[in-house]
Amino acid sequence: MKQRSKRDSLNINVRVCEPGSTQPCGHIIDLSMNGLSISGRGTPLPVELSTLQLLLPWPMHGFEQITLQVEQRWLEFTDAGRWHAGYQILHYPENSLPIMDYLSASFADH
Repeated sequence: MKQRSKRDSLNINVRVCEPGSTQPCGHIIDLSMNGLSISGRGTPLPVELSTLQLLLPWPMHGFEQITLQVEQRWLEFTDAGRWHAGYQILHYPENSLPIMDYLSASFADH
């Protein structure tokens, strides 16, 4: 997935935050059913962080956010002061499958 981090931006903005926080730390730049890439500014998320919350751009199937169990696979910094991190998705709520499928298809189409 790291090689896909150079694609054009999408019109859909899925922000990401640490559980319990209302302040987004970044946004998704790529998503599949097995992993995601996040871009942010400032201090990157801690490598030991195992849970992320996706803040959906609008309510989908009764969800405003989805909590994922993840494992960080890579982290890199850009010259523009941003960081990009890749995560393997280990688990997401089963009832959020239609949302994850829709979001991953949105990224795949681009």
